[in-house]
Amino acid sequence: MVAYAAERHVRVLPEIDMPGHMVAAIAAYPVLGNTKEHLTVRPTWGISNHVLNLEDETLSFCTDVLDEVVSIFPDPYVHVGGDECSTTEWKSSPRAQEIMRDEGYTDAVQLQGWFNARIAEHLAPHDRRVVAWDDVLESEAPSDALLMAWQDEARGVAAVAAGHDVVMVPQEWLYFDRPESADPDEPAGFSGPTSLEKVYLHDPVPEAIPAADRHRVLGAQCQLWTELIATPSEAEYKYFPRLCAFAEIVWSVDSADRPKSYEEFEGRVAQHLGRLSAMGVNFRPLAGPHHG
Repeated sequence: MVAYAAERHVRVLPEIDMPGHMVAAIAAYPVLGNTKEHLTVRPTWGISNHVLNLEDETLSFCTDVLDEVVSIFPDPYVHVGGDECSTTEWKSSPRAQEIMRDEGYTDAVQLQGWFNARIAEHLAPHDRRVVAWDDVLESEAPSDALLMAWQDEARGVAAVAAGHDVVMVPQEWLYFDRPESADPDEPAGFSGPTSLEKVYLHDPVPEAIPAADRHRVLGAQCQLWTELIATPSEAEYKYFPRLCAFAEIVWSVDSADRPKSYEEFEGRVAQHLGRLSAMGVNFRPLAGPHHG
């Protein structure tokens, strides 16, 4: 997969989410959990209170996994997730409470920072840099961590203010699992609509970031979470033509003599849809969703 992508000038960034979103690992290896409960792999999505424990053996499990990852993926970044990590189990875990006393922590959320710091320390000799979701801001993210601001623009602003490089991925504009409109014929999606126009008019570098710090915005990313998507064709319908708008806002620079115009862009997209059609891409028509 890595070689296939490289031939097409694409670098694959792996994400191994930890210490939350780890129910499948705990189900396979109950020793990784905080309770003696034998879990099953979850059949639905959402946030679980079951997270990794903070024992040395569990950290070793995580670093062993990451050693496998860095042996396969040659690029300098490793995404360790860090989002939506519940602290419920840590509040009653003897090991977690021991760490809190030793470190002088007053809030269990700080334990995630403790965990992330050890992961970053392990990756550093491999010349790998930690990437994490903006949730880790509350737990003292590793100082050189690259953060992905998904919750909103303000999280990206806060990450830059804290000295981090960021990739802007705000869900309101760049989560393509959202429907394109409120039309009941739109494919099912999460939250409110994100239209093609909304994507195109989005500025991936928030105005609230001072000019002197804007170099810390390394880029932007659009997401398509597939809980409600069953086939590649359905994914294409969600992506296109919004992916065209995303490409334009991250790969072009607005100027005074060429102000951004959605009407002009829409005209070019209408022509481009002919190319997508010739390639067999299943895109959403500009006039609205397929009916029926």
